[in-house]
Amino acid sequence: MLSGLTRVRQFSQDDAHCFVTPEQIGEEVERLIRLVQRVYGDFGLSFTAKLSTRPAEFMGEVATWDHAETELKRRWRARDSSTP
Repeated sequence: MLSGLTRVRQFSQDDAHCFVTPEQIGEEVERLIRLVQRVYGDFGLSFTAKLSTRPAEFMGEVATWDHAETELKRRWRARDSSTP
């Protein structure tokens, strides 16, 4: 029994880090979205998410960032179209 959870008004996680190869980005994003939907759904909660993209100062290659951002957007949009 999670009786302590009845007093919870908000859960906030401001970031996460997933270390994957470029080929794994899309599938991992899908898994993460499904996980959040499942966990929040189990508790009858809704959630909002904001896509954070490349900062002005960044490490790595522009092409890698472009690929990651494209996959994040594509998988997020696919989630929107599959949700009634």
